[in-house]
Amino acid sequence: MELDLPTVVGVLASIASTVSFTPQAWKIIKSRQTDGISTRMYIVTVIGFSLWSD
Repeated sequence: MELDLPTVVGVLASIASTVSFTPQAWKIIKSRQTDGISTRMYIVTVIGFSLWSD
């Protein structure tokens, strides 16, 4: 099975999107506050969503 560039980018985008969102969502659910959202995880989310548009 040969992986082409669009497939690799798509897989990376899906992983980055899911990995970055899950801890933030859990933190918001537990604390019921959004003021402590991690800037680093937000950046990873933005990068993941950017890769989707490639």
